[in-house]
Amino acid sequence: TNEIVVDVDDDGVISLIFECADLKADSQFVWSKNYKALTDTSRLTIQTSGG
Repeated sequence: TNEIVVDVDDDGVISLIFECADLKADSQFVWSKNYKALTDTSRLTIQTSGG
């Protein structure tokens, strides 16, 4: 990973943006922080772009 950027817009939307020059079809991003499980996913949107 070359760069990781976390952004929060005016509506409170949190974005995690990372750049990876060696991204392949089977590449995985593993987040290793101990958070509580999501119970309400109605406000969650995952968007993949590029590559």
